[in-house]
Amino acid sequence: MSYRRRDMSVSQEIEKYLDLYFYPKICDTRNPLVKYYRSLFGDDNSHAQYRYYDKKNQFKGRDLKMVYKNKKMIVDEKAAISPQKINSNLNSFYFELSHLSSRARVLLKGWFLNDNLDTTHYLLAWVWASERYYIELRHIRFLKTLLISKKKISTYLDSEGFNKESLREMAVNMGYDKKYYKPQGKDFHFVHSTHLSEKPTGIVISKDRLLKLSEGAWIVYPKRLLCRK
Repeated sequence: MSYRRRDMSVSQEIEKYLDLYFYPKICDTRNPLVKYYRSLFGDDNSHAQYRYYDKKNQFKGRDLKMVYKNKKMIVDEKAAISPQKINSNLNSFYFELSHLSSRARVLLKGWFLNDNLDTTHYLLAWVWASERYYIELRHIRFLKTLLISKKKISTYLDSEGFNKESLREMAVNMGYDKKYYKPQGKDFHFVHSTHLSEKPTGIVISKDRLLKLSEGAWIVYPKRLLCRK
């Protein structure tokens, strides 16, 4: 199995886990406001969340639409799923700024800077499982999750001197001769992955900062949900 196929397979298993053990617990279908907002979505289903399975929506940054604390959200799920990151107590998360197209080798905007995507929020997930490579639903022990507004991240970075234009410039400059850059006194840094075919550049933000900016954070077990914020 190729790495791309493996990553797609693991992502699908994480989706199943979240749909079974997470979203039904934070999206209360009995709440009248949830029912009202669901009607605005035009949903006939009995859940306060709706998952997109078609590629067209997923390519627009829509994995899920849901209502949480009376807010309508278009959620893009992002999980740290490379084998070396499974069962690792990572203290940060990676947000893609740019990458090369597979054929023309043109520098493209990464998912964090792409304003053509409909994403309003990210659900970030760190994974603990009994397997690291071939992960199925039954292997997942628990997830640490964090729900965060894309706009809040952008506003925070802007306040630290890195607006969208600055981030685009950084992505271009990193592509020339840098693999790592950490601005002094900041709780984020930039990385350029030259060993990957798409040569992506991203910003890595500390988990503590993300937690402060987040809408909520949880540890998701099959039989219980622990709220961290």
